[in-house]
Amino acid sequence: MRNGILSVLTALAGCAGIFCLLPRKLSNAATFAVLAAAFLALGGSVMAALQKEKRRSPVCLALTVSLLTFGACVMTTLPIQVSRPGRGIEIEPIAHEGAMLDGEVYWVDARLNGKQIALRDLNVQYGADSGWDYIAEYDDYKLTQANLRDPQESRLFLDVGCADRLTLIFTQNAYGAGARIRLDSDREEVISLYRQEDEQTCSLEIPAGEYGRIWRFVIAIGVAAGGWGLALLLLEALWDRHAGKADRVLDEQGRMRLQKGWLAACAVMSAAFALSWVVGGGWGAFPSRDVALPSAGGWGIFVVMAVSGTVMLYGGIPFIQALIRRKEYARSVVFRKREKALIFLALALVWIPTYLCTFPGLVSPDSVDSLHQAWGDYRLNNHHPILFTLYLKVWINLCSFFGFSNTIGIGMAALVQMFAVALACTGAVAALNRLTGKRAAPLLLTLFYALYPLFPVYAVTLWKDIYFGVAMTAFALQCLDMARNKKDAVNGRRVWGYCLSGVWVCFARNNGLYIFAATTLMMTVFLAGNSRKKMLAAYVSLALVGLIQGPGYQALQIPKSSFAESVSIPMQQIGYAATHEEIMAEEKAAIEEFIPVDVLDEVYVPWTSDKIKFNEHFSSAAINNDHAGFFKLWLSMLKKYPESYVKGFLGVTDGFWNVRRAIGASPAKTVNEYESEELPCESVDLIEKVTGYSAYENWFASGKCANALAKFGIPISGTVFLTLLACLLAIYRKNYRQLLGFAPCIFLWGTLMIATPIAYEHRYVFALYILAPFMVLYAALSRSEAELKG
Repeated sequence: MRNGILSVLTALAGCAGIFCLLPRKLSNAATFAVLAAAFLALGGSVMAALQKEKRRSPVCLALTVSLLTFGACVMTTLPIQVSRPGRGIEIEPIAHEGAMLDGEVYWVDARLNGKQIALRDLNVQYGADSGWDYIAEYDDYKLTQANLRDPQESRLFLDVGCADRLTLIFTQNAYGAGARIRLDSDREEVISLYRQEDEQTCSLEIPAGEYGRIWRFVIAIGVAAGGWGLALLLLEALWDRHAGKADRVLDEQGRMRLQKGWLAACAVMSAAFALSWVVGGGWGAFPSRDVALPSAGGWGIFVVMAVSGTVMLYGGIPFIQALIRRKEYARSVVFRKREKALIFLALALVWIPTYLCTFPGLVSPDSVDSLHQAWGDYRLNNHHPILFTLYLKVWINLCSFFGFSNTIGIGMAALVQMFAVALACTGAVAALNRLTGKRAAPLLLTLFYALYPLFPVYAVTLWKDIYFGVAMTAFALQCLDMARNKKDAVNGRRVWGYCLSGVWVCFARNNGLYIFAATTLMMTVFLAGNSRKKMLAAYVSLALVGLIQGPGYQALQIPKSSFAESVSIPMQQIGYAATHEEIMAEEKAAIEEFIPVDVLDEVYVPWTSDKIKFNEHFSSAAINNDHAGFFKLWLSMLKKYPESYVKGFLGVTDGFWNVRRAIGASPAKTVNEYESEELPCESVDLIEKVTGYSAYENWFASGKCANALAKFGIPISGTVFLTLLACLLAIYRKNYRQLLGFAPCIFLWGTLMIATPIAYEHRYVFALYILAPFMVLYAALSRSEAELKG
């Protein structure tokens, strides 16, 4: 009876929590009935398992309390929202005699089902016969007329789904007018906004659907309890009563044993995630100019999350490993050439429609500059790597030799790039199969590469970073191969593969040299015996790269990348201090050397230095010619404004550590979206040519592609924490040599944390989107060194 009551309460609490969090696609009664039945069965199973195996109660209790505490902390700090069917916002412009309403509403911030969306350039038109104009693109997001209902009327309807808050900022030329705003679900709520002529901006914030902290905590407990029911049922099923195998934490009687090294690794991982969660939650909604550090309560949540997360990892991962170990001695299945070819063809076939509907492919603004260098219009410059420019030049010249246009040349370059990405993904799948002997996990990884929308879009986007991702994949797989073969880590074949892939990384992007050098140093330190001597070839390769990129480029009169490009983070720190502190006159004078302070105050944003560097008043020469003066200014302001420097650093690196910043990637432009003088080519939807169905209009131009990337996108920080999870699994299994193979990905992240110019560029870590899932599966499925010996 008691267990039945507890299971019913668990079911109701879990259902109530999830019911408040999920969009209501089903009817209210149907949703509640499904969830109640699931949690009722789950709760009963959990209580029966606990009653049957009393000796496991201490371990189960520790994991239960930890998970409940961790989940409560997470969900208490989230702005829990309430979904309402058909929710939307109606904005009706109100004109007055002599009023002007031809300006812009240039920010619309909304959270759509927890996804942060930023929109700009909403051109307002009002008149008897005119409706709302098209909503233009801003950076990573586009809201098109597909998001509007009755766009021909003089009222704008925004379908925002589930909004935590909406902020509208009306700017110049909108004075004397107003806007009447209604929420679909609350028709009686009417808000009018009027702007005076002498005001610079006028903003309106509409809060909706957010619970207070007490209710959020109650819901958190309910959801955590329901989630724990599922987790506990799984853990009960995974418990291995008779074989210790790799379980160094749990003995055969179900008692925990203290392993200091493993505990320390779990504590570091848990603290990193908790720090990211708490600090990331302090910053206001993107694109806020202010970065806020956690309060005392926030640091308290950090401590609780770090401790409970440590216990969860320390005791939870052995459960999962127990299941994997049960089937570890099953017959290995190694893919043959035919299976590998089928995987490659499957990826190419799934991605090819994106190429066909955007032919000759998508082109980034950076690649426009590289194309003009390839055509000979611009002087060669290593700001965009010479290797990528030469790659474009080969295809353009080859097609020109046979009488084909520039469009065909670009199309061939994009097509070969797509095949290169498919080959890199196939290599990762084949490596996972070869290193683990499994078949299901590699096929699961193949499905991820095929169906995750980032891959087909990036595969056909001409961008130096895509080929850098391919090079990094080849380099990391080579490192893993060397790390796995302890007795013969650096034979002739492996050292050639390591050096060639490392040199490719160096020439593929300007931070590649640092990744190759750091990985080589780490390999030298941890490889034993004659392997260290054979690593001399890697140091020779590094020296050759330095000679080519240094004196070689100088002899060919190829300019190096600007020094100002490499000090983006110090520049952002100075910018944050200058715009948020009362700085001294001599500091203003020093800043004025490279940008006027009033201009800096106008253009500074925390998440990118591009708005400073590309401003017409910015003088890169002042920084390039006086390195010492710039760093002297940076150090002097660091001593006075350390908190602003921390905030400036957090702002420009936000996407690479903040697990709560889920900003999706965005597709680049087709060649038709550039001016003909800028890119003299023509884009053609080949699918429409054959079938009459415009795949481009229905997928890209409508904004569905951008919305899919935003909705289903894995945040950049997600790939970083997956990489850290792979390292944690390797440490648990005592496969420490695997960390050598994971090192290039860690160093890639490290270089971005030192010198990234923008916080939210998925292309910078495209290699992690390929490698992070692979590394987690490899670390979880591979045998430990002790098991291989046994």
